Amino acid sequence: MDRDILLGILVLVLSYSLTLYLIFWCRRMIDRIAASKNGSLREIIKELKHGN
Repeated sequence: MDRDILLGILVLVLSYSLTLYLIFWCRRMIDRIAASKNGSLREIIKELKHGN
């Protein structure tokens, strides 16, 4: 295969992997916030900073 094709495939795989990682990370954070039942944004931010 041509070098440009291999480089293009590599870039596509890396970008797809990064996109999937960000989707799963955001989903985990959303589920964590939803489960915490915090009433205000201040409480949510405090919890996320302290990792509780």
